[in-house]
Formats: sequence, structure tokens, C-alpha cells
Amino acid sequence: FVGIKTAASSALISFRDTVTSLAGNTQLQVTGQGNGFPEDLYATVASAEGIRAATPVMEFNVLAPAPLDEPLLMLGIDVFSDQDFRQYHFVESEQGSGAILSFLTEPGAVALTEKFAQRHGLKVNDQLEILSGSKRLTFTLRALLKLKGPAGALEGNVALVDIAVAQHAFDRLGRLDRIDLLLEKEAHTKTVMVQLQKLLPADVRVESPQKRLGRIQEMVDAYRLNLLALSLIALFVGIFLVFNAVAFAVSKRRYEIAMLRVLGTQRWQILGLFLGEALLVGLLGALLGVGLGLVMAKLALKAMSQTISELYLLVRAESLSLSPLIILLGAGTALGVALLGGLAPALEASRTLPSEALYRGSLERRLHMNLGKISLAGAFVLGLGYLCSRQPPVNELP
Repeated sequence: FVGIKTAASSALISFRDTVTSLAGNTQLQVTGQGNGFPEDLYATVASAEGIRAATPVMEFNVLAPAPLDEPLLMLGIDVFSDQDFRQYHFVESEQGSGAILSFLTEPGAVALTEKFAQRHGLKVNDQLEILSGSKRLTFTLRALLKLKGPAGALEGNVALVDIAVAQHAFDRLGRLDRIDLLLEKEAHTKTVMVQLQKLLPADVRVESPQKRLGRIQEMVDAYRLNLLALSLIALFVGIFLVFNAVAFAVSKRRYEIAMLRVLGTQRWQILGLFLGEALLVGLLGALLGVGLGLVMAKLALKAMSQTISELYLLVRAESLSLSPLIILLGAGTALGVALLGGLAPALEASRTLPSEALYRGSLERRLHMNLGKISLAGAFVLGLGYLCSRQPPVNELP
């Protein structure tokens, strides 16, 4: 439970930071579906009423093959119009203006972050190979970026190319993925959105970066819900493990329970004795579970980030975002599970009469008498589970 919650929370925080960093100062975004939309729409959007600035953007999730073997977010931008939206900081002191000029003018030029280049021993003028689907492309490293602004997204796994280079390299001539917009100060956001939408085809939408983030996050939440369901199944199994452990302890100590009852021990004291034992088991489980959960979260974070990247948006999370609330929730849940699992056998022990406890086979006889009720309860739970599985999604969640 702690491991899945921590890993999912860390991946989601990285996801939000990525979207926010890449959006920069953007107020509205024009986005298409699938293969983007015709770049002819750029002139229509940029000249629309209420638009102060516009810049085209292309995004590609690519892979730097072995020996690098890392995902990269490759951005195709118009460096000059993009300055109003995002600030890219080139390492000028070491490269000089010539390297940056080469990045702006040379076909096949790419800029990488210092962190990514240093991690893989890449230097200016080195060749960089990437995989886009089954297609292998080669670029020349012409400039390095400081780990600031949008270049800091995805732990520095960001590559920058001129938008014309991106269109040519990825066979997307005449297409755009996105147009970022800044509005005039007096312009009303909703009014501009409505006016722009009238100028665009039905498969092209206008929305704020926050709306886009929320839309993608809804899809990610469905994935997180599935993981949460798996962790709850583990807790459900934990209830039965504690139940079996305490029930076995009650069964083995029935003679001692009878002696205590004969000596005047109250029922609530017997109940407290076994609940305390269950609570002790839960406390040990909480300590081990939280510790092992954090270790598991570190191991699961990479796999979870990879799954989100393949299904929704490229995410790279290297560090855990520890939440005291999740740790306390995990520890509290472990104690609650232990008490819940130990409650039934503890109640059975407290209600046992001394004469029954001393009689061998009394427990088995009681179970045999209640076998029909237990079977009916099990059938009811199975039927209820089946009905729940047939229900439609609620708020777009299964």
C-alpha cells in the first residue's frame, strides 16, 4: 500500500512538473489529434483578435538507443518566437556564440542539457542517434542547455531542435502538434477561446495548459485507481492472515481461556488480550511494511514512469516524493487491518463459556452448526462482487 501510493504520487508530481515546465508562460494552447494539424492554421491563429504572441511547437517521444538507452523528449520550436513563452539558457561561456549559431542555422543540429550530455560523455559536435518507432535518426550536438526552465523537465532528458529540422527529420512537413498563445492584457480568455474555436476545424481544440493537464491527469488517475485496487487486495489478504493467526492462537489456548474465565477474568479482558496481540502483530507489520514499502516504491517508480510514458505522456521520475501523510496512513491502515482481522476470533474467545472451552471438539461443532450461514454469506459477497463489476464507470473511473 505504502509502496504503490508513494510511487504513484512521485510519478504524478513529476508528470505535473513536466507539463508545467514545458508550458512556461503559455495562456492558451491549440492542439490537434493524432498526426497534428496543418501548419497553415498558424497564420489564422496568430492573427486572431486578442492574440499577442504565438509560437509553433512539435513534441516527439524518442529513445536514445544503447549504450545510452534512455527516453528523450524532443521539442521542435521556433527559437525566436518561443522566447516570449519559455527561457532556454545556453551554456555560452564554454561554447561561444558560434556553437549556438550553428544550432540555429545547421540542418540536423540538436541541443541537449548539460546533465544528459555529461551523464553519457557527449560533447559539442558529437553525433547523437535516436529511435523514433522503427526509424533511426542522427543529429549533431551543437549546443548545451543549462538545467533551467523547460530544459529541467524530465530530469534533463530534453532535446531541442529547430521546428523545420523536426518536421523534415520526422516526415511531418506542413504539420504542427501545438500552437502556444499569449493574450492581450485586455483580452478575456473564454471569449478568445470561443472565437478561436470557430476559426478551427472540429478536430482541433483550444484549451488552457491547466485544462490540458487536468484532461491527461484524468487518464492517469484511472491507472492510479487500478494500482490502488491492487494494494487494497493486499490489505484484504492481510486481514485474513491476521484472522488465521489469531484464530489459531485462540484455538490453541482454549484451555487457558477457560481457566482464566473460571478464575474470574471478565469477557472484555479476554477480548482485550487477543486484540492487543493482534495490535502487536499489526505494529510489527506496520514497521516492516512502511520500510519495505518505501524500498518497493523506489523499485516500482521506474516501471510506473515507463508505463505512464507509454500510455499518456513522457515522464521521468528518479527521486521519491516522501509524504508523511502516506506513511502515517500506511501505518494506521496496518494497525486497522490487524484489529479488524483479529476482532472475530477475539470476540469468539471472549464469548466462550468455560464449560465449552474445556470440552474438546466444541469449536468444531459450533463451526459445523454455522456452516450454512457462512456459505450463504460467502455466496452473497460473491454475488455482490459480480454486480459491482457490471456497473458503468463513475466520473469516468471504473
